[in-house]
Amino acid sequence: MDPLHLRTRDERGIRMEPILHPEDKEDRKHGTDDFPFALYDNYLRYPYFSRYTIDPHWHEEMEFLLVVRGNARVLRDGEFVEVGEGEALFIPPRTFHAAESLDHQPFHFIALVFHLDLLEGEVQDVCHKRYFTGIKKRLLSFPGVISRKTLWGKAILHELMEVVDLADHKGPGYELGIKGALFKVFSLIFSHGVVQKSEVAGDVYAVEKILPALEYIKEHYQENLSVDDLARLVYLSKYHFIREFKRLTGRTPVEFINRYRVHKAMAMLIETDEKVLNVAYECGFNDMSYFIRLFHRFTGLTPAQYRRAYAPRGVKTGGR
Repeated sequence: MDPLHLRTRDERGIRMEPILHPEDKEDRKHGTDDFPFALYDNYLRYPYFSRYTIDPHWHEEMEFLLVVRGNARVLRDGEFVEVGEGEALFIPPRTFHAAESLDHQPFHFIALVFHLDLLEGEVQDVCHKRYFTGIKKRLLSFPGVISRKTLWGKAILHELMEVVDLADHKGPGYELGIKGALFKVFSLIFSHGVVQKSEVAGDVYAVEKILPALEYIKEHYQENLSVDDLARLVYLSKYHFIREFKRLTGRTPVEFINRYRVHKAMAMLIETDEKVLNVAYECGFNDMSYFIRLFHRFTGLTPAQYRRAYAPRGVKTGGR
């Protein structure tokens, strides 16, 4: 996965899709019923986002995240992993994850998302029993960053880029090529002994336990939210809720809510000409001074400065 090669792909017109509000992937269908594979090629740039450029989410599918340009800090089951240009990250099924660009620099990534049903036939053969079942049940722990520093990493990156090329051009037989390359990826992973027994299999259930609270925050961020209410929502004590929430998201519930509200405020400041005061209230902040202080902490700018710097020409920037 040569960064120069990937830059050439950019120059020859590979689609780079800036997404202002990435959808929650757990609600998105990846691929089709008869070919559950999808490639997402995204170019995310600060400051149109909060530091999280990919909202925390999880899905039934597996994912390989390839960094084309920039550097990313990826949250994966409560742990942060830094991934650099030309590297990739393995994200197992049902794994809670998110990502942010480092140093507020542009972040171009390709996500290969596919269901293991793509590689499993109707007959539960040895591949299903020996390899894919362990992946599905989160019984296996895979390597973090895949880089060119190791022979197996270089070989895996080569196969992943083969998948990208096949999915991009969609020539005759490309589906067979994609399946073949993905089989090769797993063959390389298992044959080089980089798979271990997982210590986080229980996190699958923790994700399902905490997810209703996350969905509630996203739907009710404009309202007054209390940690006690969120804990009751998922039938956990306040102590256990905070502990599990932070373990999975890397943030306390209050930190997560504040960041999510600021994220929404950033979008409103750029997309609308609402007064800053109205933006604060619309995003769940009842204290204007607290909103400005928090916004400055996350972005380095006041809301008014942010709007003047980054709002499109058609958006008025004078309102407070």
